[in-house]
Amino acid sequence: MSSTAMDYGIVSLPDWFKDLCDTNSGNNAPSSVILGTAGDKNSFILNVKEWEDEESRQLDGFKGTDFCHGSTAPVRILKYFLHFSGGDEHAKLTAPVVFTPRAESGRGYCHGGSMCAVMDDAIGWMGFAYTGVVKPWVGFTVQVNTTLKKPVSVGSVLRLDASVERLEGERKVWIKSSLVDPADTNVVFCTASGLFLIPATKPSISSGVPSPSTPSLISPSSSTTELSSSTLNSVG
Repeated sequence: MSSTAMDYGIVSLPDWFKDLCDTNSGNNAPSSVILGTAGDKNSFILNVKEWEDEESRQLDGFKGTDFCHGSTAPVRILKYFLHFSGGDEHAKLTAPVVFTPRAESGRGYCHGGSMCAVMDDAIGWMGFAYTGVVKPWVGFTVQVNTTLKKPVSVGSVLRLDASVERLEGERKVWIKSSLVDPADTNVVFCTASGLFLIPATKPSISSGVPSPSTPSLISPSSSTTELSSSTLNSVG
């Protein structure tokens, strides 16, 4: 059975996520944060300004809160953890996802669209970060095929994983993602495959539209104190 979070004002990162970060921290993680890069296949938690500081987000010209990461999001991706497994060539993303009462559709169950939104977000950020060097907004998701396998109860906290299926030339990145029960990863709620496209020329941001910030990437081994005292214990 999936873990549950019923207090949506303060959402704690689940123990399984903390353990994953600790296990994958490695011995060669840098002691300081480097903006926009994960270095030599190290593992990092992504901190994106527009997700973390909603007051500053408004001052930067955004019109609302982030659809999947904001503190009032109906389905909320708490933190993305970028990591490599063994000899993997490409990075992976893992995150805890909270399905709040605001995502409810049928009595006690969340709308299927809430799972689709999570799949879209994960495929996009995996496209930004699959090399281990995070490059936000260098491309965009153009296709998401989602299979809903099991209804999600209101209050569930599930595990989101995303990874690269294959590359096609220099512009197409095929990505897969899934939502599973963190206590039993054989219990699958949703799977998806999608296409992330890197345009031939770097996309421009039109005048008047706020430019998203480059995320800071925090090494788990160098940020244990900070995370345990603030981010790790209470997000939002």
